[in-house]
Amino acid sequence: MLTLPPTPAASPAAYTVDACVWVAAFDVADRAHHGSATFLREAARRAVRLHAPRLLLLEVRCAIARRAGDADAGARAESALRGAPFLQLHPVDE
Repeated sequence: MLTLPPTPAASPAAYTVDACVWVAAFDVADRAHHGSATFLREAARRAVRLHAPRLLLLEVRCAIARRAGDADAGARAESALRGAPFLQLHPVDE
């Protein structure tokens, strides 16, 4: 299970989270769903800043659409990511 270590108030935590964690959190059938969803909920509760490349949006959208067999499910997952106030997306460069 993924866990967030305690962080001193003077040193806010920031983590880079791979697409597989987000995909598992959206997919209740994924064996890592519970741990991933719990980790992300706890990060949101603690106002921990999560970082990812912008490519995350496409990775998660496609993976969820493929797993669900439903393009709209992928679009809803992408929309949820775009609306996550604790997620900072970064451009990908060389």
